Amino acid sequence: MASKQVRQAFFGQEVQRLPREGGDVKVRVRYSRTEREALDSLYKIKIRMRDGREIPLISIVDLEIKPGINRILRRDGKKIVWVWAEYNGTNKQALISKIKQEFFPGWLKRNPEISTDGFGRNQDEEAFINTVIYYEGLALIITYMLMAIAFKSYMQPFLIMSAIPFAFLGSVLGHWGHQIYYGAFSMLGILAASGVVVNDNLVLIDCLNKLRAKGYQPAVAALEAGRLRFRPILLTSITTFIGLIPMLSGDNEQSKFLVPCLYLCATDIKAKSKVLFNW
Repeated sequence: MASKQVRQAFFGQEVQRLPREGGDVKVRVRYSRTEREALDSLYKIKIRMRDGREIPLISIVDLEIKPGINRILRRDGKKIVWVWAEYNGTNKQALISKIKQEFFPGWLKRNPEISTDGFGRNQDEEAFINTVIYYEGLALIITYMLMAIAFKSYMQPFLIMSAIPFAFLGSVLGHWGHQIYYGAFSMLGILAASGVVVNDNLVLIDCLNKLRAKGYQPAVAALEAGRLRFRPILLTSITTFIGLIPMLSGDNEQSKFLVPCLYLCATDIKAKSKVLFNW
């Protein structure tokens, strides 16, 4: 009964509803804003007993001020707590490994009632990477099948797709040269670069086949195809690179969102519950 009256004093008790156009208006009785925002009001509040007597709240309860919890989050029936930390270093994986190897064992030993689990951004990123890998593999298979049908050959599609490792090597060198951490969006960039080099190789092999059909020897046809298709291949690669420069060098949020970056969001808190660490 006392707790109900305290709640009514601060949060209000509905005593009437006035019909209005668009919905009823609730009328609540409660302390004034000044009294509700002052902790001293707890020491002055009086509780009405069943016999009508009013006694001070502090005479029947012990008041103690402690930090409160605004909201309790749960997962699988257990409480979870998050603490975020921004990391501006250059090697996220090394830091994560160091925390897992040096910090977690002792911390969990001191707090056996706490369990940890990876969740949040790290889990979303892993799911995203797995999805991208799946669809990249599917795209490579479909690309091979289409080229095999077009060229009526099982080997020439492999020759065309042999340029993909060079695109990957170029992306690695680009990340290293710009000191950018390999992230989820890097995989999309590698996929786009693979499409460019596959297209260049496709143009080259197509020209080579036409020259071979005219009776050119393999070596002569390869040299001639390289000479004839050098400019189109070079222009395709250069225009793609120039088109991406504004996004790579842009300072606005729209472009930075697509540029691979290094970040770390970690959680680290003591709680008598399950703690989800978000990397």
